[in-house]
Amino acid sequence: MEATADLALARLLDDDLESAATTLGPVFELPPEKRVDGLLSRLQGVRRQLTVPALHRHREATALGRRLEDFGRDSARSTLPGSPRYEIGT
Repeated sequence: MEATADLALARLLDDDLESAATTLGPVFELPPEKRVDGLLSRLQGVRRQLTVPALHRHREATALGRRLEDFGRDSARSTLPGSPRYEIGT
């Protein structure tokens, strides 16, 4: 799934927000126990790219950013007792 996140980032770098969101579809279907740190780290790059001036004013970019943040909150790490939640937007 890390490659999928990288592909979504490449599509954002090409200013193709719609394709990036579509690419991330299978990622968002992952259960929390499969939302591992490596994937979440890659998704941080996607989240950062959504804040560039060319994209950040689009409603779709804002919605995708929120979805990424929610995805990170319910990660494999969050299923461990006493573990801090992973925040993609930070």
